[in-house]
Amino acid sequence: MNSPGKLFTTSLLVLLILSIFVLAGSAKSGNQSDPDAQALQNFRNRIDQYMDIHHRADAKVPHIKPTQSAQKIIDRRHAFAAEIIKERGAVKEGNIFTPEIDAYFDRLIHSAYQANTRGINATLECLNSINQEELKPNALYPEGAEYTPMPPTILLHVPDLPLELEYRVVNKDLILRDREANVIVDILRNAITPPPGRKLCDD
Repeated sequence: MNSPGKLFTTSLLVLLILSIFVLAGSAKSGNQSDPDAQALQNFRNRIDQYMDIHHRADAKVPHIKPTQSAQKIIDRRHAFAAEIIKERGAVKEGNIFTPEIDAYFDRLIHSAYQANTRGINATLECLNSINQEELKPNALYPEGAEYTPMPPTILLHVPDLPLELEYRVVNKDLILRDREANVIVDILRNAITPPPGRKLCDD
């Protein structure tokens, strides 16, 4: 016959084991149901996939010495871009900014505006003259065209990028650009709310 003390110890052990399983299940369920965590991981995975292409293309194009002419630097950049575009194939908008990631960035940028609307608007004080509809994934960002710096508050809220990539704002759109090859990687349309009454930057 089991003693009361032994029964109590056994019951306590069973409850402890059940509690561990319940907590583990809850943690797993919480991770799976967190849309921001899933979107961030998806974004990072897609950036990693692009960077694999970037590095393969970089290895195929001969590097030049720093002392060589500016024209050779430009030619090398164009060859680098052409190799990236070739490897990527016929990509469309949303290759990085999927609907899930688009919604995630909308939430992040909304939080940035809530934190410092005045500071963001001060950075976005004028409009680019670039035709936004001409900007497409796998196109080159217009050489020498002006661009609006990313507002620091928004940069603090969105995910970090590898050094080879950067965010750019073109009026209402958020551009993901390969800074080394000058290739537009993807575009998040209507991600930015510009302040009213802006004029062209060169007016």
